[in-house]
Amino acid sequence: MIRLPNKFKGNNITLEVKLNKAVDASVLYPDVKSLDQELYRQLQSVESFYLTFSDMYSEINENNEILYTEIIFKIPLCIGEDYFNFPVVSYVSNPYSLIRGFYLGFHKELDCNYVFDDAELHFFREGICEFNFEFKNQNSIITAELPREYN
Repeated sequence: MIRLPNKFKGNNITLEVKLNKAVDASVLYPDVKSLDQELYRQLQSVESFYLTFSDMYSEINENNEILYTEIIFKIPLCIGEDYFNFPVVSYVSNPYSLIRGFYLGFHKELDCNYVFDDAELHFFREGICEFNFEFKNQNSIITAELPREYN
C-alpha cells in the first residue's frame, strides 16, 4: 500500500545556466500540444534554466523506502505578472519515482545514464546537452556542450 504524502529527504545542488543564445526547450516536453500557448511560446526561446541534481531518500509506506537520483530541468517563465520555474522534465533513476511523478502530473523519464557522487557528475542526453561537473573543495567546474544546431 502506498501512503501519500510520501516522506522525502535529500541533498540537492541547483545550478543556474545562462546561455549565449536562446534555445528551443520545448523539445524536452513530449506533449507540447497540451501546453498553454503562452507557456509554449516561452519554452521556444529559453535564455536560462535551472538544473537541480538530487540524491534522494523516500519512504513510500511504513515498510518500504527507495533511494534514487533525479535531475530536474526548470525553465523560468512569466505568466501574467507572476514568475515561476516550470519543471519541464525530470530524469530519475528509480521506476517508483517515475510512476509517482506521472501520478502527480510531472513529466519524468527513467534514465540511469548519469553518475552522482561527492566528486563529480556526468550527464549526457543525446540531442539536448552534455554536462560535466566537478566538485572539489567547494569550487565547482561546469562544462556544457549543446547540440551543433545551437552552437
